[in-house]
Amino acid sequence: MWYVSIFQSLLRNSISLATFTKHEKIVPSADRHDTTGQYTPANHGTNGTLLVTLPGYSQTIDAMTMAAMKQLPEFPFNPDMGGGDVLGLGWVQSSIANGFRSSSSTMYLRPILARKNLHVLIKATVTKLFQTGSKNSKPLFRGVNYASSADG
Repeated sequence: MWYVSIFQSLLRNSISLATFTKHEKIVPSADRHDTTGQYTPANHGTNGTLLVTLPGYSQTIDAMTMAAMKQLPEFPFNPDMGGGDVLGLGWVQSSIANGFRSSSSTMYLRPILARKNLHVLIKATVTKLFQTGSKNSKPLFRGVNYASSADG
């Protein structure tokens, strides 16, 4: 199927794996079981801010799903959806650790909310960024237009 090949190519090339893995940190599952074979360690970071884990406490359907994958070649086992190939069945990875969801809000924004140079607006949509200069040949954007709704 041509569209599957194009989709996979877009996924692999849209974000470099090295850039993505800097932001995440694989942590033990809730039940602390051995996760060998349930993900590919090379696809994930170990020192980032965003906490990622595999499911804990297996369900009855897990064994049935694994057995079906062995019997039906059209549903192949995918050892790691986070590696760019999202086709197949495999273990889901969640941004959860210590019983709490790990999100951009909890892991990046909340720790710096008290900064005096940070203003957070809710129910606002950025409509335009303004380049205010450059540094080391890279553009700097320190100006922003925003609207109080998505429609402007």
